Amino acid sequence: MSSLQLYFAKASTFSQITRMVLLEKGIDFTAIEIDLQHKPETLPTETPRLQKWWENLRHCPSIQQVANPTKFYVERFARILGLTAPLA
Repeated sequence: MSSLQLYFAKASTFSQITRMVLLEKGIDFTAIEIDLQHKPETLPTETPRLQKWWENLRHCPSIQQVANPTKFYVERFARILGLTAPLA
């Protein structure tokens, strides 16, 4: 087992480029796929930066709109239109 572990998602072009560079340079690594739709609850303790990113992502407005899309878009359009009170 290699000492370098690369966590990646299939759709991530950045991780694809990273894997290609590592392979071309002959650097031994272990690729571990993460499903972005169903994030694993247990990430390694060595990745506090990744855990912080996941936590910040949960609070992102575009992610929260999935939970309540109507409220999100009504508030967004009211702000764009310059209305002080949200549309009912």
